[in-house]
Amino acid sequence: MVFEPRDGGGSCFTLRLPVMGSANDYETKVLVVEDDPHILLGLEEVLRSDGFDVAVCNRGDQAIDAVKKHRPALIVLDVMLPG
Repeated sequence: MVFEPRDGGGSCFTLRLPVMGSANDYETKVLVVEDDPHILLGLEEVLRSDGFDVAVCNRGDQAIDAVKKHRPALIVLDVMLPG
């Protein structure tokens, strides 16, 4: 895990986990919940390029419905999501 403080406040955390096999060997549905459209698009593009099936939403109430609908193996959640 890498922690990087950002100028003006905030921090960036990077967590890398070793994977045996490829994304195609596992359940690959990922739900990304993020209200910043630039971050949402960037995460979606990176995950799709790595072979993941990505669902996205930008509000907490949408996330609850998305979890029920898509049953993701992983949720990437903006912890500062408004509301």
